[in-house]
Amino acid sequence: MIVNLETHGHLYNDFLMLVEKSYGYVGDFSFAEDFAPMLSRDNFKNCWMIYENEEVKATIAFKKKVIKLHSEHPIIFIGGIAVKETQRGKGYFNRLFNGTIAHYENVAWLGLWSEKKELFDKYGFSPAFNQYFIKQAVSSSLSNPFDILSGELSSFDLDSWKKLYSFSVMRSADDWNEVQKILKKEIYVLKNANGDWIFYAIKNKGFDLQNVFYEWGGISMEIIRNNLKVCEGLGDIWGDFSLNDIKIFSEYSQGANLSLKIGNSSIYKKWELEWAEWSKKNCFLISGLDSI
Repeated sequence: MIVNLETHGHLYNDFLMLVEKSYGYVGDFSFAEDFAPMLSRDNFKNCWMIYENEEVKATIAFKKKVIKLHSEHPIIFIGGIAVKETQRGKGYFNRLFNGTIAHYENVAWLGLWSEKKELFDKYGFSPAFNQYFIKQAVSSSLSNPFDILSGELSSFDLDSWKKLYSFSVMRSADDWNEVQKILKKEIYVLKNANGDWIFYAIKNKGFDLQNVFYEWGGISMEIIRNNLKVCEGLGDIWGDFSLNDIKIFSEYSQGANLSLKIGNSSIYKKWELEWAEWSKKNCFLISGLDSI
């Protein structure tokens, strides 16, 4: 039967263990920490599994988000997809996906990150939103001018982060509480003479996005450009850039990382019309802290 963690919370560890084994988690890394927003108690109702014969056979999770272009658009991220190794090829994913997707179609689109394009093509997903992957500079004479913050932040640092955050996925108060629980992230911060943040970039997340910068912000585009160039010598960088901005980096590639499935056709039409104009002048940025 298909159940969720809201009604079957006692299966939380089974859910987590199946996902971690499927994703190859090792050592002291934790999927529950890396994807704290997905596995927060408030999202248990959206964490689904097939549970039969006292065994979790397959899992999937959904997370509702809002994207801000000129106006706000509801979307869904999908993650935590796993099928027990001994049960693969028996139709469990098909059954779980088709048995849960109807709960989440009243949005502009549903998105997932996966290299299994042929599989998700069958369910109406298409690659979208080309992003750049910038390879860490092999040799760099640039020093590290940043303070590096990890673990829990002070109220001052949290407020400073919020002020500079400008990515496309909106964050509510609950969202900010959830991303703070991802403790293995490292925030590289540049401050002015008064100690105020003028730039930040986040690298690492845990097992996911190791040595990758995936979120940044600053008080001006010039400061962001200049300091991302410094970050290039400290790790890989993943995100969207204008054609002019991407040229400052030494080695990069481009590809569609996110696949989309249209949700509600009228809500998607509103998104599509607004996206056509907005995307001409703006970069579409999704932080690794928000995606699942």
